[in-house]
Amino acid sequence: MKNILLIILTFILVQCHRNETNKQDATVDQDKFFVINYEKSLQNKKTINLSEIASEVKYIPLQTDTNCLLGRMLEYHFTDEYIFIGNRDHVLVFDYNGRFVRKIGAPGKGPNEIDMIQLISVDNLNKTIVIQTLASQKLLFFSFDGTFLESVPLTTWGIEYVLDKDKFLEYNLCIMGNEEYVFRLTNRKGDTISTVRNHFKWENKTGIVGMLAGDNSESFYRHNDCLYFKSMYNDTVYKVSENELKPAYFIDLGQYKLPDDSRFENPASRDKFQQVRGNYFIAGSMEAGNQLFMTSTSYDDKIRRIIHQKRNDPEGVFLVNEFGEPSGFVNDWDGGPEFWPKANANDKKVFMTVSPADLKGLIEKEGFTDINTLYPEKKKELIDMIKNLNEDDNEVIMIVTLK
Repeated sequence: MKNILLIILTFILVQCHRNETNKQDATVDQDKFFVINYEKSLQNKKTINLSEIASEVKYIPLQTDTNCLLGRMLEYHFTDEYIFIGNRDHVLVFDYNGRFVRKIGAPGKGPNEIDMIQLISVDNLNKTIVIQTLASQKLLFFSFDGTFLESVPLTTWGIEYVLDKDKFLEYNLCIMGNEEYVFRLTNRKGDTISTVRNHFKWENKTGIVGMLAGDNSESFYRHNDCLYFKSMYNDTVYKVSENELKPAYFIDLGQYKLPDDSRFENPASRDKFQQVRGNYFIAGSMEAGNQLFMTSTSYDDKIRRIIHQKRNDPEGVFLVNEFGEPSGFVNDWDGGPEFWPKANANDKKVFMTVSPADLKGLIEKEGFTDINTLYPEKKKELIDMIKNLNEDDNEVIMIVTLK
């Protein structure tokens, strides 16, 4: 009997140790470099319901009046209290009920005015929002209550992400051909702390420069108190770890990666780019809830392909609908729009925006009322909300809390 008890006790201790080890391994995995096999993921097609990843779905209709009309090319940032929306030449602030709170910044070309927003950084610790202007190339610091704090001129042309009061990440778009680095971590004095070097250079003899337009905000995301970032062509995603820029994971595009000798920025290869652009993809990614969401398009079309992958899984899944076409998460929650995450709102939430016109078109489709959903009462709430919208109202934010 003593031997049996000893064996049972030993087994329990071993299992407890294994469980603790697994917990520790799960934590360590957050810092491990890994590879996303894009080609293999594209072959792994699957239809995934929204309920498989979601624990809550919330819709936020943003207040609409003359003081807070939204334009195009919007940039969204979320804090515990506010939703900040970059709106071309000012920032609009809403609460989580969609009520308009205030406007930050004034349009114009004066000392503390905004000609056009290039990028917004939100420092939640210091309750500061930083706006990089496009033409005047300066950083305008505002408090969350809209008080102007300071203006910092930029000495180099590029994109500046402000991490805190004395730490900046510079993203060099590398359009000249002779740039030494793609990313550079600096302090307020401009001292170089760490860099990601530029390994592809060319000689531009034409004097003409150009670049592909993109959404700069999608080059950066925060997760678990860490900033992640990547450039358009470099498929390595880096992170800021203390005072060093380190590789976090690699998006292996395989045959879909644009060759360096076909880049648009190099005048010598611009014609070739136009010929082959449809064969290659550009990919961006972000994380929330230990899940990774990667959106890709070819350089020639706007068909979005979403790869969903849990951090500890070796393979990703290419989301498709019942017809095998590229899709988001099928909304079995309330019958609402197919969910295609634009970015993360925080470590546990992802979001997308949808126009009132699209929502109204959704519930007016033949057969919508007959669609079975996991939560019929949520479907009714959604329909009631949509009926109260006007087609030209501001966007509705759809936020999904992940399991």
